[in-house]
Amino acid sequence: MGSTSAASVSRSSAPAGACAPYGSHQVVFIGLLIAFEATAGVLVLWPGRPRQVALTAVIAFTVALASFGWGFLVWSVPMTVALVLLLKAERRRSAAAARRRELVTGVLHSRG
Repeated sequence: MGSTSAASVSRSSAPAGACAPYGSHQVVFIGLLIAFEATAGVLVLWPGRPRQVALTAVIAFTVALASFGWGFLVWSVPMTVALVLLLKAERRRSAAAARRRELVTGVLHSRG
């Protein structure tokens, strides 16, 4: 009788197609997830367009998490609401800053 390893036993006990979308590329997908989260985290630090892009990407990611099942809805829905509120506040802040810049440059050009 041949010996079987724990890996071959666990692989054979998994339902067919259980790991099909990820296969043996889990390390790649985890690396991409880490890179996405790090990039979004750095972009959120800069006001204006970079922050809006990062918040939009994080909102899309959070909404996509809901496709993994009901358990993620408990976390995804409140998080999405909070992120949308942050994005709206950032857009308002960015628009106000643009109006102030236009006022200042308009005043400087009219004096010169």
